[in-house]
Amino acid sequence: MRLFLIAIFVTVFSLTVNAQIPPASVPLTVKSELTRRYPDAQKPTWNKNNGNYEANFTSKADGPSKAVFTTFGAFVGILTNTPVKFLPSPITEYVKNHAHSPVIDAHKNVSVVGKITYRIKLKNGKTLIFDQDGKCLTH
Repeated sequence: MRLFLIAIFVTVFSLTVNAQIPPASVPLTVKSELTRRYPDAQKPTWNKNNGNYEANFTSKADGPSKAVFTTFGAFVGILTNTPVKFLPSPITEYVKNHAHSPVIDAHKNVSVVGKITYRIKLKNGKTLIFDQDGKCLTH
């Protein structure tokens, strides 16, 4: 019973940590940096996760995206949806030869220093992460 209550507490706490927050509570420096970097960002919604602000928005160039900023407005990275047909060929070859499950979702993550990773979700429930050269980083 005690373990069950702890599990409920952890679940509720994790849901509230990443809950949507009102735009008025987002620092102006954070909102300004989003506008500067992504001027076509439409209707951003905001979350706070691990002390950073996450803007979920849609842009004409990238579609649905999530940009992450520090409390002071410094850019951390951006996560965008990536159509499977635009994944680097080493990734699609790896999935074909080793994962034996179709890709149902793919995201490209670009960090502030330009490091690119791809997060691939497979139909069998597994998630694989690749570097920009197509090397699998998860096992």
